[in-house]
Amino acid sequence: MRFQVMMLCALLAACGGGGGGGYGGGGGSAPPAGTLDSTFGSGGKVVTAIGSGSNANDLGEAVALAPDGKIVVAGSSYTGATWDFSLVRYNADGTLDTTFGSGGKVTTAIGAGEDRANALVLAPDGKIVVAGYSYNGTKYDFALVRYNTDGTLDPTFGSGGKVVTAIGASHDYALALALAPDGKIVVAGYSDNGADADFALARYNANGSLDTGFGSGGKVTTPILSGVDIAFALALAPNGKIVAAGESANGTTRNSALALYNADGTLDTSFGTGGRVVTPFGSGYDAAFAIALAPDGRIVVAGFSDNGVTGRDFALTRYNANGSLDTSFGSGGKVVTAIGAGNDYARALALAPDGKIVVAGQSANGTTDDFALARYNADGSLDTTFGTGGKVVTAIGAGNDFAYALALAPDGKIVVAGSSHNGANYDFALARYHY
Repeated sequence: MRFQVMMLCALLAACGGGGGGGYGGGGGSAPPAGTLDSTFGSGGKVVTAIGSGSNANDLGEAVALAPDGKIVVAGSSYTGATWDFSLVRYNADGTLDTTFGSGGKVTTAIGAGEDRANALVLAPDGKIVVAGYSYNGTKYDFALVRYNTDGTLDPTFGSGGKVVTAIGASHDYALALALAPDGKIVVAGYSDNGADADFALARYNANGSLDTGFGSGGKVTTPILSGVDIAFALALAPNGKIVAAGESANGTTRNSALALYNADGTLDTSFGTGGRVVTPFGSGYDAAFAIALAPDGRIVVAGFSDNGVTGRDFALTRYNANGSLDTSFGSGGKVVTAIGAGNDYARALALAPDGKIVVAGQSANGTTDDFALARYNADGSLDTTFGTGGKVVTAIGAGNDFAYALALAPDGKIVVAGSSHNGANYDFALARYHY
């Protein structure tokens, strides 16, 4: 049984200190917060086709910012026969970086079947690690690829730059990725156990080999409840602990779920109930798609909650370090925000140095979906100095626009990545906003 994930997100970017006009400061001439940065692309937007042909869909899933200001986006492209990993690197102004790959673009086939990239990190040496999953003709497995700074495959990693890992006997999907200070790579997603699905993690050494000091031979699977459990997001704490966030089925619906692991892959039983926390917002379907750790150890999670009437809304939760809800945040630790009148999904989040929380996703306007952002104060209230009442909605093209990833630049600008439908197919899409 395959549990298909239609919309993925999972990458969080580290935030540097703000410069002039950056976080929480700047002079009076600073552009209004939440407005598009007109110095980027065309009016603040960039759309990039990678493949060619009527079926050449390109789905941007993850974004990372390099220290030199360049922007890397990872996702998947349909080549006419199957899906492959795809990357694009942009200069700081949104133009393609032609020193990367072929004209700024790279596509990589992992196997002979479908390959989908969902997460991305940049290593301190500039190398690029991408995680997703690959179909081997029988089932899907975790897949990693490491690239050199010019977009070529790094032959010192795995087999020719690629690593494929079966977690269980059935399908395995990697959806999130993090890089530890010691160079080890942690990947999270889910594994189909034949009856349902469990959180699945794997940890790799810097050369792509499994770290046998983690879990069982480098792998960990965790049932949260008795149904389908999917980890969409991942974060590493300074003490080496690992927190994964996603959703868990409780028999009648699905709720936001967290699990905290020790550095060796065992569950941290001081967290929640036996290392696990499940949080219902209401009686409907809730899920966590993104996670960030505050400097004080508190955990912020973003996703959606079904309100049972008009559809789904942005949903945020903040937890104390022990997994209990932080009651100083929102209402009892929870915040629900309707962006528009239809379904709203929060897919990515970042914590700014000034303590504010930036969330990106999508909002249905009745005809199409558009990029959607919201900015919150540290207590969970909307920051009304951002956009309109704390919210921003941006149409990239005339069709559906889905934002899956978010990064904050050191100067305070907000980079959002995803996909935009051009009337025939989907292309990579970026937008940059003033903080």
